Amino acid sequence: MIASKNHVLAMTTCSLLLIGLLGQSLTSAHGPDKPKRQYTFKMTKPADSPENRFEDEFIRIEFTIDRQRLAFTLLNKTDNPIKIRWNEAAYVDASNQSHKVMHSGIGYSQRNSELPPTLVAPSAEIIDVVVPVDYVNWLRWSVFKQPRIVADYFPKPDSKEGASFDGKSFRVFMPVEIGGSITNYQFTFSIMITEAAAKPVSPAANASYGADTKMTTDGVVAKHLEAIGSAEARATVRTRAVSGPLRYVSRTQAGGYGRQGDYSFGRAESPPDLPVSGVHLLGGAVGL
Repeated sequence: MIASKNHVLAMTTCSLLLIGLLGQSLTSAHGPDKPKRQYTFKMTKPADSPENRFEDEFIRIEFTIDRQRLAFTLLNKTDNPIKIRWNEAAYVDASNQSHKVMHSGIGYSQRNSELPPTLVAPSAEIIDVVVPVDYVNWLRWSVFKQPRIVADYFPKPDSKEGASFDGKSFRVFMPVEIGGSITNYQFTFSIMITEAAAKPVSPAANASYGADTKMTTDGVVAKHLEAIGSAEARATVRTRAVSGPLRYVSRTQAGGYGRQGDYSFGRAESPPDLPVSGVHLLGGAVGL
């Protein structure tokens, strides 16, 4: 039961924001534009590894790669701290162009500054991301006032441009300080385009929408509004504008959680210095 008009207003506004951001993906998932091909990445150097994993006497590192993410988990196998030297690190794209990189926890305004090394304690591991600095831009229209990765690492695999990436490779250059000396790790990955397996439709979805009915954006909106409140209660809301405090929790691309803070709708101010991340809004996750 809805307690007040303000409650309806807040829930409706946030619901419409989330639906607007997710509507395109819902439509494409059930429409004719569903991707039929996908990328597959495989480490070829310094070791041949379909799991994108490398290990020596000092470190164990494993990469997670897709069109919009280049994450890794690194384990320090030694009895002493080691350091990732980000100022010398680089991402070398499929055209052999080298890019300065940033990583998790670095604010938008710090992207071109000197970056301190990341210290990994003995026998400990870290989860982080490799983000080319020039792939990050400021979205002035974003209601969340968050920087985001605008350029994907790779084009859509079904596109003509994407097809040209098949058989190419990219590299991650990562100098690591171990025992006072520098080991220059360079990880090379091959790019392959393969046929994507069709995703089965769950029985629950068929039961909810009917076996012969495709889920549409309008249908999702209607069911979501029904969950918020009755049509009579929603009709009392005369505006879709909302202002006031917003509580955010930043989330790194690798899945870790960062800082928390407050932000407000409805007032102009300079962009906050937040790391590249996602936002959790009133219990709903929106990846930016």
